[in-house]
Amino acid sequence: MRPGGTAKDLQETLARLLADAAVAEYAEQYDQLSLPPVFFNRFPPKPDTAILITVYDRLPVRNPNLEGCRVWKVQARCRARVSAAPLAEAVEDALVGDQKAPNIAHVSEPTRLPLGPDQTGRDELSLNFTIVTNH
Repeated sequence: MRPGGTAKDLQETLARLLADAAVAEYAEQYDQLSLPPVFFNRFPPKPDTAILITVYDRLPVRNPNLEGCRVWKVQARCRARVSAAPLAEAVEDALVGDQKAPNIAHVSEPTRLPLGPDQTGRDELSLNFTIVTNH
């Protein structure tokens, strides 16, 4: 993520982290998939198994120890035909912690929210993270 990065920069950095951890594929276009693909802001109808990353808020920094940082709220929605839980666990393991990427100071343990089946019966689970970035 580049200094002073945008929400889009953060999404791309998180997608690359998931790809580097062999949890997901991240590319401009998906042809032959061996891992679940990562999308931003909206799921396409296919494939059945996928990860969606949405940055939904940037919070004011009130902690003097975080001066010069940005605090973001990010949702990672996991979708799978039977159970999204294993994919969500892999996403969590790949993202949570300190200094996982340049300019990402910390990714918090997420809150988990089972969303249940979508309109086609695929299971969905939401992970909601607080992420601190340097800029």
